[in-house]
Amino acid sequence: MRTKKTITVICCVLVLVIMALSLTACLKISMKENSIKDRLTKAGAQIENLRTSPITVDGQSGHSIEDILLAKMLVTDRVGEEDVEAEESLYIFFARDSKSAAWVESRCKEYISANELTNWNVYRYEEVVMCGHYKILKIARTY
Repeated sequence: MRTKKTITVICCVLVLVIMALSLTACLKISMKENSIKDRLTKAGAQIENLRTSPITVDGQSGHSIEDILLAKMLVTDRVGEEDVEAEESLYIFFARDSKSAAWVESRCKEYISANELTNWNVYRYEEVVMCGHYKILKIARTY
C-alpha cells in the first residue's frame, strides 16, 4: 500500500515537471522576434525596426541592445462616457544580456512616469522588454 502511494506521488511530480518545462518552452518560443511580429501584424499593427528610441536615447551606446521594434496600432479607449480611437505605440527591446535588459526596463519605467502615460505598462521576460499601451502589450505577450 505504501509503495503504491509513493509511486503515485512520484508520477504526479514527474507530470508537473514535464508540464512546467513545456510551458516554459512555449513562452520562450513565443517571445522570439518573429513570433511577436506575427501576432502584432495579425492584430493590425504597423511594425518598424528602429536603431534607437526616445526611451533609450541617452545611454544606449553603453548597453547591448540587438533590435528595437516599434508597433503602432489604432486602439479604442473609454474616456468618460465616450469611446475614443487613437494611434498608440509599443516599443519592444531585444537585449543581449540581463544587465542591458534591466537597464532598459528601468528606463521604460522612468519614461512612463516622466510623461504621465497612464495606459502604458512595462513587461520583461528574460532579455525582452516591452513598453507601451497595455492593449497592444497584451497582444504581444499572448502565446
